[in-house]
Amino acid sequence: MKDSKEAVFDALGIEIGTASAKKYFYNVYEYMLYNDTPSFLETLNFRINLPEHEKENEEYYVFKFMLKLLKKRNKNKLMSLCPN
Repeated sequence: MKDSKEAVFDALGIEIGTASAKKYFYNVYEYMLYNDTPSFLETLNFRINLPEHEKENEEYYVFKFMLKLLKKRNKNKLMSLCPN
């Protein structure tokens, strides 16, 4: 089962610990929720349309999508949200 730590590595090429990856997820989620509504809504749409065979690793796929989306739209903010 894939997790947040692997999503960070796959999307950004950064190795961080599991606890840091969880914190990073919440930082990115909170930033999108309060400051980047279009990205947040796009993430929700991605989650709703996630294929059934990927639901088992939903956390991985959604976080990876969030990281790639924020990297494309605001790379500097993405790096500032990283807990390491």
